[in-house]
Amino acid sequence: MAEAEDEAPPAPWHFKVLLFATAGYLVYRLIWLVFWLTGHAWHG
Repeated sequence: MAEAEDEAPPAPWHFKVLLFATAGYLVYRLIWLVFWLTGHAWHG
């Protein structure tokens, strides 16, 4: 019984959505950075 009381409650659904959205945004910005660097870094 003590083991069940020590378990953390499950994360709410909106926290999971927030994590998914944040990860998606960071991937988008990383791709944007790569395209920006390839378009500007070597053209003087």
